[in-house]
Amino acid sequence: MTLTERHSWEKFRREGRDRFLLRRIARAGWILVFAVIVEVCWWLVTGEASEPLRIMIARWILLALVMGAWTAFDEWKTKEKEYHESESDSSER
Repeated sequence: MTLTERHSWEKFRREGRDRFLLRRIARAGWILVFAVIVEVCWWLVTGEASEPLRIMIARWILLALVMGAWTAFDEWKTKEKEYHESESDSSER
């Protein structure tokens, strides 16, 4: 982790893990745009909806939340690991 990355990560750490996770989960909204494209293409090809509208919307929202949470937790864990490794590297010098 470079010095610039380290300072940037320290800013995120000060705000807290929960806030970081919520922001990253909210960024998963792009999945909903993808969902609309997929469903419209399905409708154009088959001439009918893949499933009832409520189920379709709930499924895509659930997918966006799960994917957002998974990637957010993974990113936090990875950045924390890199941060602590760079912290120990700088203390050894």
